[in-house]
Amino acid sequence: MVPDKNLPDCPKQRHICMEATGIYHEAAAYFLHDCGYRVSVINPAHSRDFAKASGSVHKTDKADSMVLARYGAALQPAAWQPEAPEVRQLKALIARIEALQTDLQREQNRLEKALIVRTPLEVEQSIKQMIAVT
Repeated sequence: MVPDKNLPDCPKQRHICMEATGIYHEAAAYFLHDCGYRVSVINPAHSRDFAKASGSVHKTDKADSMVLARYGAALQPAAWQPEAPEVRQLKALIARIEALQTDLQREQNRLEKALIVRTPLEVEQSIKQMIAVT
């Protein structure tokens, strides 16, 4: 990947510290890592505790970014390493299987309810079709 024109030059001399935000930080972490930056992904509770200990009372994006910069400079958290592509693929497949299992259970529950309350035949057939393909 080509670095964005707004990113500073000399990525090897830069240490970028970001909070883990579910899946939302991952794209940025991968992009910055691929551009050669040292990236640390930290637990949001750690940065919040650091902010409190530092006396930071403002909760704005600008204040949060300053806290993360000070956290990274002071504590030098370990560099984030991306997972191997095989591990990412396996995790994605497992997540997909779990989602399908959840969907199947929901449809089975709907069918059970439909049979109890005498739902129209078209609805019952639709549910059965979803179960068949899930």
